Amino acid sequence: MSNSNGVDSAESGIIQPTWDLETIIATVSTNPEPGMMISALHAIRETLANGSDEQLDFFPVLPVAQFLVKSLSRNGTFEENLLAARGIAYLCESLPSSINTVVSCGTIPAICEQLQGMEYLDIAEECVKVLEKIADQDPLSCLRGGAVTLVVNLIVFFSCNIQRTAMSMVDLSIGSCTEEDASLVVDAVPTLCSMAKHEDLQIADSATFSLLNLVRSFIGSSVLLDELCKRGVISTSIEILSDLFGAGVDERCINSFDLLTTAAAHSLLVTRTLLELNVGSIISKYLLLIPDHSDIGYVKAHVFLDLIDVIVPPITKDAEDNQLIFCREHIIRDEPNLFFQFAKDILSALVQILVSGAKMEIRYGCVGIMYNITYFTTSDTLPDLMKNANISRCLANLLTIKNCHILVPSLKIVDTLMTKLPGYCLDSFVEDGVVNAIDELVLLHSEFAGRSEARLEETLAGHAHDCFCDVLNSHLSSSSSISGSCRVENSGFVELAKAIKATYFAEEVISNVGYSKTIKKIKDSCMELKNAVDLFTSGVFSSSNEANLSSILGRVMRS
Repeated sequence: MSNSNGVDSAESGIIQPTWDLETIIATVSTNPEPGMMISALHAIRETLANGSDEQLDFFPVLPVAQFLVKSLSRNGTFEENLLAARGIAYLCESLPSSINTVVSCGTIPAICEQLQGMEYLDIAEECVKVLEKIADQDPLSCLRGGAVTLVVNLIVFFSCNIQRTAMSMVDLSIGSCTEEDASLVVDAVPTLCSMAKHEDLQIADSATFSLLNLVRSFIGSSVLLDELCKRGVISTSIEILSDLFGAGVDERCINSFDLLTTAAAHSLLVTRTLLELNVGSIISKYLLLIPDHSDIGYVKAHVFLDLIDVIVPPITKDAEDNQLIFCREHIIRDEPNLFFQFAKDILSALVQILVSGAKMEIRYGCVGIMYNITYFTTSDTLPDLMKNANISRCLANLLTIKNCHILVPSLKIVDTLMTKLPGYCLDSFVEDGVVNAIDELVLLHSEFAGRSEARLEETLAGHAHDCFCDVLNSHLSSSSSISGSCRVENSGFVELAKAIKATYFAEEVISNVGYSKTIKKIKDSCMELKNAVDLFTSGVFSSSNEANLSSILGRVMRS
């Protein structure tokens, strides 16, 4: 393969571009002498490059396109082929409306033939430029003409600028890919994975987006998604996320998370592969960026949470998605060690986000995932899982938030943990205030007994009128539909709180917990103090009242 230059200047005796191009083409066609051919190609290029708008309005697109494609296809000299490729590029650039005509003349097969037998880098690079211009308007023709795999396989030979052009063409073409076109692109996947890690950010971004588009195109076929996984798409995306951590959450990072989420949502092999590659350690690092960086809002945070949400199956199942969800449950049960490591990495990060005061949408996503994790974790591994995450204090905090989207899953977590580990959790739930928070929820309902439901809802709603039911992964499943109505009733937490209190935290149960005695004494003293203050502020004042108030304060302080 050689590289040649110096074709830009015309030889003496060149046909002038002011001649009628159709006449030139007709003359050359009857007398295809090399010199005449080159002169005609120069004339076409000069007219396209320097012609006035009036000249270009009457440009003979069809005969010129046919001539250029024929010149590129014939077994001509290096100079003829290079000028023909350049002429097509000029034609597409100067007259974008001519691209359909250019394609209909057989340009793509002619270019692919040149690339397959690539002898000169100059010609190959011009051919790539032409393909990129065509793909901008007719990507499907490039894809189905076989240009994607051909260009990707040659991309390492090109300069960085031409590699950018090549990846732009590939990106545009893959955007029109369907499952029926899989055979035209799968062989290009390993090279695309390599380009996704390219040091040039523009090339890497294009390659990453191309892989994402492939995954999106194949969501209807788990077989094709499995094939992408086998060819390195999943491992490459994880490697990219690992390398990018610390450099901020940029577009390539978001696209990589989106790729993994979309693939895992429709492929069990991808889900298992993610667990085997310890994706939880990667996700947890990005999750911990949320409390420390105010610029990571919900739009960015949800891509982290979405990936967790497809790996850990939901407990409430959509009937149309049951089979896939049940299979995910089998993975969790068949690979308990993999799931435990994943859950351990994730749970600690979720707790830190929940206690950090993140936005309500983010907290809702986190608490929902925490519930799913505790539900699927076995009783024998739960203590190890909870050891480094102060779940009880986190739950106590969540149960003070007057938002039913937070209260309901938080109460379900309490119920799940007490069902699986009653002895292990009881002390910490009493000590850290979970039991007290549940008491307050029940008391809140009692205070509104006999009043309108609207008053209770008003108290609970606060700033939380928005529904978060479909916050996670509403865009992933083609079968599911968003109802548009909230599935959590504002008063729905009450019966759950009452049931939990009656089942696990009855007075006779918590009275045996050492720390609860102190809590009870403080609560009783505080109630006495409240009544005494109310009496004092009502105007009923006496020295005995003052002494009583002082005595109660003393008991509170001693407690």
